[in-house]
Amino acid sequence: MAEVAEKVQKIHTFTHKEKRVCTVVGKETPCLVADVFKYCSSEYGIVEEQYSESGELMHQIYILRNEKCIMIVFPMCKKYTRIPLSEQILQKMTQLTPKGVVEMLLSDEHIKLGRNTFDGVEAEGFEITNSSMLTDIGKDVQYLCSIEGSVMRLWVDIDTSLPVGLEGELITGRGLLTGFQRLEINVTAFDIQWDVELNDDIFKPNIPDDYTFINPNQQNSQN
Repeated sequence: MAEVAEKVQKIHTFTHKEKRVCTVVGKETPCLVADVFKYCSSEYGIVEEQYSESGELMHQIYILRNEKCIMIVFPMCKKYTRIPLSEQILQKMTQLTPKGVVEMLLSDEHIKLGRNTFDGVEAEGFEITNSSMLTDIGKDVQYLCSIEGSVMRLWVDIDTSLPVGLEGELITGRGLLTGFQRLEINVTAFDIQWDVELNDDIFKPNIPDDYTFINPNQQNSQN
């Protein structure tokens, strides 16, 4: 894992796709199946776009390093919110990627899963349960989404020593990003493209004039 960490630390940009399946705790049928695209930059931050199964853009999340904030845009209801972040919380939130999970594995106890095939690639697996980093992130931004339990599995290409995929099971608390419901979320991150060229405009939120601002303090008190 030390070799993997050394390699990813030298990489400053990457993208990947995700499949998310969300189920309300206690229910059997998923309430949401979504496709996600993430763009990650050590300089600018992280941008996430989540689409419904029918292809509608559900939300855009901007975790912005220079502005030290998180912005969330909901195109379907024409609303958005902006929350300032301390440097400490910002650092934690940028761990929500395959690159960040490498740091989780270094800081917490984990188990080796041995070799398997992920997305057609022979890979070595590593698993971590209830990562302290994920729990801390949830405590810092409970209004958005707290993390009550987690299992994360990282798959690393045996030839390149770079992550090729990530699988996770999360139990969340109630928050804005979960529709104020407790959810079981199954995540599969794949098609990781390391050291890619990213246009700076990706990290510049474009909020139309007719979008309404959501006051996070008011929403938190109501829920």
